[in-house]
Amino acid sequence: MSRRITERVVAYRGHRAATAELTWAQRYMYDVVVSLRGQHAHLNFVSRMPVPDGTGIEDACTAIAALIARHEVLRTGFRTDPDGVPRQRVHAEGTLAVPVLDVATDAEADAVVSELHSADGFDDPERPVAARIETRDGAVTAVTLAVGHVAVDQGAMRLLERDFAGLVAGGALGDAVEQPVDRARWEAGPDGRRRNEAALRYAAEQLDGAAPTLYRRPRTQPCEPRYWIGELQSPAAGRSIRAVGRRLRVPLSAVVLGVFARLIAHDNDLPATTMLVIAGNRVGPDAAEYPGQLAQFAPVTVPAEPTFAASVRAAGRALALAYRHGQYDPVAFDQLLGDIGRRRGGELDLTTTLNFHTGDPGAVPVRRTAPDGPPTETTFRWKAKLPVENYKLYLDAGVDDALWLSLRIDTAVITPEAAEAFLRRMESLVLELADDEAPVAAIAAPAAGAGT
Repeated sequence: MSRRITERVVAYRGHRAATAELTWAQRYMYDVVVSLRGQHAHLNFVSRMPVPDGTGIEDACTAIAALIARHEVLRTGFRTDPDGVPRQRVHAEGTLAVPVLDVATDAEADAVVSELHSADGFDDPERPVAARIETRDGAVTAVTLAVGHVAVDQGAMRLLERDFAGLVAGGALGDAVEQPVDRARWEAGPDGRRRNEAALRYAAEQLDGAAPTLYRRPRTQPCEPRYWIGELQSPAAGRSIRAVGRRLRVPLSAVVLGVFARLIAHDNDLPATTMLVIAGNRVGPDAAEYPGQLAQFAPVTVPAEPTFAASVRAAGRALALAYRHGQYDPVAFDQLLGDIGRRRGGELDLTTTLNFHTGDPGAVPVRRTAPDGPPTETTFRWKAKLPVENYKLYLDAGVDDALWLSLRIDTAVITPEAAEAFLRRMESLVLELADDEAPVAAIAAPAAGAGT
């Protein structure tokens, strides 16, 4: 394992201190983190960033300090005040202890990333960031940066990676753009209120007619731990999904959503599937350069069309609407959800979500390539087991060298065997849709234990 050589204390100084309520997107993720009761380490964003040859330890420390000084979100604390309101506090200055590690092998470098992925605490209470400097044979090779999800989303992490690369190379960066405390103040103003009202009207339209639950099959005895994450990677489906997108003239996210939603509707005899999608909200130059958390969920409804191709086309139209209405006050959304539940006489079950990582407009930027190189055939593995989770089905998906589908499941709703079978059915349908409309009537009912 890696050996700690020393530890450097990096001092940083920004241009201001500030306090504000959380932005809408920060509040959304803050509530998620709190609800996971300390089991949120898997939400950390961790990036191992190579440095140019000849970079010294002091050079790396200087770049880390400049990055934290430039981006207020890296020196922001998040906590709930005694009045019950979560707030963000930007510190003008501070220090960060940065271990310097001797990393002799690639496996040891991977272990540094894994350690930061499994460490809680970046969201609480006053510092959302951690860093490690890696050396090999006496030379600095990389800096690994970890940031909590309340502070950043995937798009923001990409900006931090870009800025760090410029800083460690000695380049000059332009002025920083809007910071989260500025955005919080905009959201509280008249333009923000209008955007929030429009998004809530859209949400009400989606939720008023939604089924109370998507899962009509008997519950199963949960496993221990209860929540599992399985991932399927398919190079063939990665090639096919691009062909499907071109043929049906929809973004790749719509292909995944259409197949995902229609299979759920098929297995549970539903006329439509209403679920949540994650909107990246990085549309326009200001949003593209925003250094903080912007992603929020938005409700979306996909009708159960007679063919999977028709459901994919419908998903494309539905996603465009959802992405346009993905920014709103989550406290007001929860109040809306409660009002609808009381009016209908029962709580709505919104525990199914798609998070598509891609370059599609409005969605979340692509997150990674396969760690061990591109697979040559379909693979499936169980990646993790968690004691706490908020969702019954949460599908992360994307396309790089393969179509990858990473499904978090509640084993009280779907067995691990059924979840694997469900992902393989999704893969099969993506392959079929490349040159066929895929009538729903032609697919068999799921085998016992294989459906949702």
